[in-house]
Amino acid sequence: MYLINGTLSTLPFRLHLPDGRTRTSLHEMSEAQLAELGIYPVDEVKPPLTWTQHYGSPVIEVTDGRATATYPVLDHSPDEAAGILEAAKERKRSEIAAARWEAETAGIDVNGFTVRTDRESQALITGAALKAMQDSTYSCRWKTESGFVELTAPQILAIADAVRAHVQSCFDREAELLPLIEAATSPEELDKIVF
Repeated sequence: MYLINGTLSTLPFRLHLPDGRTRTSLHEMSEAQLAELGIYPVDEVKPPLTWTQHYGSPVIEVTDGRATATYPVLDHSPDEAAGILEAAKERKRSEIAAARWEAETAGIDVNGFTVRTDRESQALITGAALKAMQDSTYSCRWKTESGFVELTAPQILAIADAVRAHVQSCFDREAELLPLIEAATSPEELDKIVF
């Protein structure tokens, strides 16, 4: 960061001088040469912030060919702080919902084979389970990640029950976390809430 004509900026590639000339390759110049052009390297002083604070415009002092930019710490208004916290809660609710979706649809292992649990697969399993409930002699070929298997009505019902339990546990976990999100009083508390 550099102080150039009273403005904090990165070192430009080209500097236009008041007499119309330009200077390039400023990064190759010494601090003394830059100071002759009115360019000073900046040491920034930024005290630590809490989530209810922000930096104000810096106070800049030039001493011995270097600038120091000291940033004052200002408090957000109560309304601003409430808005920041609510935005953080909304992000956390979305994060938890996305984590639940990922866990829900990741699939589960049942009796040595992986059963897909995406929404389409859940619907297909539900349909097969309904038929198995109506006809105890029903069987079907079911495609797994390793190929087709023949499933009997009791096996279909067991798989459907395992998928239902898995999906419900994912929703239960999300539901457990929502009150914690609402009760959080800081972004730091929200960071500790994980699916």
